[in-house]
Amino acid sequence: MMFIDVVVQGLFCGLALWISGRLIRAEIGFLAAVMASAITTLISYWLPMGWLLYGLVLCISLKLLSDVRIWPDMVLLVLVGWLVSFALSGLLVAGLVAWI
Repeated sequence: MMFIDVVVQGLFCGLALWISGRLIRAEIGFLAAVMASAITTLISYWLPMGWLLYGLVLCISLKLLSDVRIWPDMVLLVLVGWLVSFALSGLLVAGLVAWI
């Protein structure tokens, strides 16, 4: 069950990071975004931390997996990624409610 959650959350949050990279024009690949999100999800299972530390883990894994500059690209990428993820979640819920 944990494997399925890591894959789904990695794909969903990776998609949000990739979209936010396109919005702020940061060079990040889809595979790097998915892998960074999956690493953050795996770490969140073993270390119960707050959202600020998850952002730090995400920044570290993005730095290791991509060539994105830390300031301002990576900070903006993480912040805009959270906003895009929230917007995608809202669209998904609205679509499910409309479908039901």
